[in-house]
Amino acid sequence: GWSEPAMAASAQDVEALVSSVRAETGVELPAETARRFLCVSKTPAAALQRYKQFLARFGSNGLAEIDPAAPAIKAELMSGRFILPGTCDRSGSPLLLLLAGRVNASGDILPMAAVKALLYLMDQAMQGDAAQKQGVTVVCDLAETNLSQTMAYLQPMRETLALIQGAFPGRLRKVLVANQSLLSRVMFFLGHILHGKSMYKIESVNNLTSHIAPDQLPNWLEGGTMPYTAEIHEGIVQRLSNSPSLFHSANWRQVDDPNNRPAAPDPTRPTDEASREAAGSDGNSSSSSSS
Repeated sequence: GWSEPAMAASAQDVEALVSSVRAETGVELPAETARRFLCVSKTPAAALQRYKQFLARFGSNGLAEIDPAAPAIKAELMSGRFILPGTCDRSGSPLLLLLAGRVNASGDILPMAAVKALLYLMDQAMQGDAAQKQGVTVVCDLAETNLSQTMAYLQPMRETLALIQGAFPGRLRKVLVANQSLLSRVMFFLGHILHGKSMYKIESVNNLTSHIAPDQLPNWLEGGTMPYTAEIHEGIVQRLSNSPSLFHSANWRQVDDPNNRPAAPDPTRPTDEASREAAGSDGNSSSSSSS
């Protein structure tokens, strides 16, 4: 499932997981990443399997490294379709807001860029202590959406939730779906019925404030009172783009990967040995010509 009882991540556990990952995958896993995998697993062995699932699932889909500054991903982050406001629900779980109404009326969205943006934000949301203990609450707002928007919005969300299940160092507490029409209700049912275990995590709500205090919701969402402007959103995206991320090469690249090796010497600046050889060659040429 998406949530497992937490285990205490001692320094010995972290060291043991780093060692196991190195032995089985060739990756020198950073200690903080190891701690995150341990905190959402029942045992160190389960943490290792979860990490190996991460490598297999995200690596095979070209998702192991996500650059939030890449133009298409940055456009999705700046669009306001996906928002990490830094607030919590009434249980203390960090909120991630997904706003289908911000998708163009034609449903014009780049699925892979949207998946990468969602994964990046999901990782950021799951990094704090509260997220490790409580899990993240995702709010899907379907207000004022048509069929094209709902379908375009559903695809990257479904792919993201399927990807992280059992292969991510964090917990998803639940998904709250607000402002559903009959059509969107059917679309969500059809979209998630194939993910058996995930169905119990999805809850349709009529009033978000029964789950989230008004001052934790942007004031343009129904019931919200928290100021949240385009300038605030831009500042949050900039800060998150410079934050540590699971989707950095240090978390998956093998130690002996050529890209991890020291840079090759600059060919325009010969080494001492090359300089000596060149000097010797020049000397031979001179004596040869003089004779």
